[in-house]
Amino acid sequence: MRTMRCLAATVPVLLILSGCIVRDELTTLTICPDGAADLVILRSNIRSTKSGDAADQELAKYRRKFEEQGEQQFTRIEDAGGEIVEAAWIRRHPPFSNFIHAHLPDASSLERYGSSDGGEDQWSVATRFQADGSQRRLEIEITPPEASNPSMCSSSHRDALRQRLADGISETRIATVEGTITAAHGFTVADDKQSALLATGRIIEILEENEQVEPFLEWAVE
Repeated sequence: MRTMRCLAATVPVLLILSGCIVRDELTTLTICPDGAADLVILRSNIRSTKSGDAADQELAKYRRKFEEQGEQQFTRIEDAGGEIVEAAWIRRHPPFSNFIHAHLPDASSLERYGSSDGGEDQWSVATRFQADGSQRRLEIEITPPEASNPSMCSSSHRDALRQRLADGISETRIATVEGTITAAHGFTVADDKQSALLATGRIIEILEENEQVEPFLEWAVE
């Protein structure tokens, strides 16, 4: 079975290719030396691809689920043992804008947040955080569906992923606390070497090429 490693925040993009709510999303995951982390998700230009009454109904449902903290992102955080620190509207009228701030209390919570058992027809994801002295490493193993369901790895599936990214900007930054990045693959490292941006475009290219890749991020803590 072909495997691919990449960072946790790609999971929502890979696992959720359906639905008619689109948005621009910036995710920042700030990781402490012990593996605890703060998650900040900023969303803007939230809109429906439907029109008329259907769009109004879909947006009303989205607004209600966000206010009730019933959407999938809240569930993922809580299932991982995380705490919702704050969730609030920036713009409460379409196109919506909002943000979520959550705290993942330890490395185990971080790993659970970034992991998912997809079963036979979804991507399976396993996140790993490693600490060895002053060295830290974050990686995720993403395993495509079984060959019995090749449509999930087909060109049409990859085209759907590319279109979803085109419909809404999705960027993920991993920031370190008291850390200096020493090695990376699958990321663009900031000049100050304290954070890195996930190279989502390159991951899509790898899917298209049907190749194996192992992105990771390593850093040293002071």
